Amino acid sequence: MGSMSGAGGKSDKHERSTSGAGGKSEECERYLDPARREAALVALAVAQHAVVGLDQLRKRGFTARAIQQRAGCCRLHRIYRGVYSLVPRELLTRNGHYMAAVLACGPAPSSPTTQRPNCMACGSTPG
Repeated sequence: MGSMSGAGGKSDKHERSTSGAGGKSEECERYLDPARREAALVALAVAQHAVVGLDQLRKRGFTARAIQQRAGCCRLHRIYRGVYSLVPRELLTRNGHYMAAVLACGPAPSSPTTQRPNCMACGSTPG
């Protein structure tokens, strides 16, 4: 009786699921299925020379515990803080090492006049 747009109505539920950090809950819901989460990880790693960032893993639904477990059983290999590879460091290509350094340095500054902080990873050899 009446419209569903009032308190507790269907549209309120929709607003809750899409509001907040830009519909983040919807983004995470896509990766609740382990097979989808794994496929998303592989697709990202292929596009980035077998290297992924911690924030990228989290966006795809991996918890801190899941990441630790994968690193513990050699399914993820830590290259830098917050940067992992799907292959051991010895098998990572030169482009993979470059990508790891880029991910370790973080996003580029938003303004051309803003200087990027000195990144130790960008000037060092992984190892």
